[in-house]
Amino acid sequence: MDVCISFGLEHSPPDIRAAEIVWLNTEDGKGPLAKSGQPHRFCVSLIIEGDDGIKTISRSTFVPRDNQDEKIENVLDELQREAVDREIFAEIINNVPGLILAPAWVREQTVSVEISQNVTLRLELIPEADLEPSPLPGSDPIANAICDAIYYSMRLILLRLHAYNVEFYHPSNKGKSFALERPRPLAGVVELVLYYMFVCKVEDHLNALVEGLQKVGVEMFLRVNRLGETAGELVSLLATSYSTEEQKKKTIGGEVLLRIANLQTLRFTMQAPALLTAILGQSVSVVHSMGQFDELLRHEVTRCVLQRIYDLGRKETQGQVKESWFMDVVAGTCFSSWEGTTV
Repeated sequence: MDVCISFGLEHSPPDIRAAEIVWLNTEDGKGPLAKSGQPHRFCVSLIIEGDDGIKTISRSTFVPRDNQDEKIENVLDELQREAVDREIFAEIINNVPGLILAPAWVREQTVSVEISQNVTLRLELIPEADLEPSPLPGSDPIANAICDAIYYSMRLILLRLHAYNVEFYHPSNKGKSFALERPRPLAGVVELVLYYMFVCKVEDHLNALVEGLQKVGVEMFLRVNRLGETAGELVSLLATSYSTEEQKKKTIGGEVLLRIANLQTLRFTMQAPALLTAILGQSVSVVHSMGQFDELLRHEVTRCVLQRIYDLGRKETQGQVKESWFMDVVAGTCFSSWEGTTV
């Protein structure tokens, strides 16, 4: 006698559930499970080409499974894992036509998204036999972690998609206008990767500034909080609309604190996908480009250095000379005159 086992998720589409069936031969009391085809794995990869032309490939974690372990429970777990992977990949392919954040294309079992000129995101369904164990040689640990976050978040988002479908097709909602928008996981994934590359660029500019000023003796303090949200809020970003009680799209963000010569503290907020806001004293302004960011940093550093010179000048001089020190922030100068000498 054969036993039919359905290993798919309860609320998967009917055409997908129809393919998620195996047969168990129980005549000998052992099995085996009748399954066809080689196993596949959904993989998230991030390919970054450096200025030297060398490409760094980072990928979600893959650990080869033990083929000797053929217990029915373990085999069914692997089959269900692959079924979920296939359903996630099918959903991502359906999201490609509506993606507006970056150009994307589908080729065979690969979805490629051009994040920037030197960065490509790949979402693939690959035979396990063709996969190298993790981590890949020369991969970036942070990029690997982002790929893993995307991979596992997709499983939670798939359950949210099922919850959306159940509510959408519920008889009580038949004929009613449905205000909730269907989750679009690919848009959230692309937004997360865009934010990661944006934060890396901001950090590069800040680190170059801090390193240069420290070399000439200016005391600097830099703290970068790349991600200020919880895991749940991160999944909310990836799931886009169907994620909060108010049914409003949430975005992730971070914060930068930069203190210059113990005189001035600059605060910047970052928001996905690439929004940088400067909070300076009592003014708040949006930074529209890295060029504007560099110019703002130069202006604030110049002001702090001039303030330091001004304070030292007044401290080391007396009388009328002390009162002759003058600082012009707009012109970027600080000077004083006494006994015919101008500094």
